[in-house]
Amino acid sequence: MTHTKLASVWVMDAAIVQVRLGNPLKAVEIMSENAHKVSDAKADYWSLLGELAWYQQKSESVSMAYQKLSQIQPLTSLEQEAFNSMLRIAALRFWLSRLYDKIYPQDGELTHAKNPDHFKNILKLRISGI
Repeated sequence: MTHTKLASVWVMDAAIVQVRLGNPLKAVEIMSENAHKVSDAKADYWSLLGELAWYQQKSESVSMAYQKLSQIQPLTSLEQEAFNSMLRIAALRFWLSRLYDKIYPQDGELTHAKNPDHFKNILKLRISGI
């Protein structure tokens, strides 16, 4: 892995950690300060910022929905422990599906391979706990 690639991974990981800690503005600051130094991060700068904000918002929405549900029918401890694992498994499944379609494209008017990196990024976020 090149130094540039390692630097872009560090920038994204540092931003994800800040979102996970509840500091999305710090994540934006990290991305802003480092994107001009790292070509890979610079290329994905705006999409990463958008994804970080979107995932933070969705995570909070899902969490609130489950809290409301738990007032009606409490989640078991097993369900609570398995929730993040299920999110990771779902992200992995969609990433592998898109990766397969990209590697083995099919002919047809209505078929086109979608970018597998979207779900790869979701998987990374799920692994980090977001």
